[in-house]
Amino acid sequence: DLRVRRAGIEDGTFVLIDATERPPARPEIREARLGVRNFTWPAREAVDVRLRTNTATGGSVDAGGQARLDRQTVDLKITAKQLDLATLQTFLPSRGTLAGKVDSDLHVKGTLSPLSVAATGSVAVDDTIFGDGQRMLAYIKRVDMTGIDADWPRRATVQRMAIDKPWALVEREADGRLPLLDLLFPPAAVGTAAPPQPPPSPRARA
Repeated sequence: DLRVRRAGIEDGTFVLIDATERPPARPEIREARLGVRNFTWPAREAVDVRLRTNTATGGSVDAGGQARLDRQTVDLKITAKQLDLATLQTFLPSRGTLAGKVDSDLHVKGTLSPLSVAATGSVAVDDTIFGDGQRMLAYIKRVDMTGIDADWPRRATVQRMAIDKPWALVEREADGRLPLLDLLFPPAAVGTAAPPQPPPSPRARA
């Protein structure tokens, strides 16, 4: 058996690839400082972890708590500053493009496989832009959400949400569709087989 009382990584760079998303998510973290205590192998108890890092787009993350490798569980307090909202786009059920900066103070607890995470705390987003890849369709100067209680990916509730200076371009096509709403809803599943069609009824011959 292996036991490490204390270990650390300084100035690390990591690229996280999540192939369960399409396209795969590839967030990058830089200048990472990772501290680990009470690590054992084979893993059979909680490990104390502390992570401080910067992102490739100028944000920062400070996380601390416990993780269990054998059960793939985490119990962490996470403080994020000025994270790029675009890096989260792959995980959101929308076909539009996102931009903005996110600050958060969350307590996250759950399992990584299968993904089932509970989160409580607060989130603020500055200068949110939603578009179709060519133009801006909606903009919000600031969104503050407090009293968050989420059980991702099944549900999320927010006790209070404050929206400052919203703007939206709402167009209606000739067929009645609203492009803004079309982008907000997830696309139909690719590769889903269409239901079989009944064979054509035979025609009577004269």
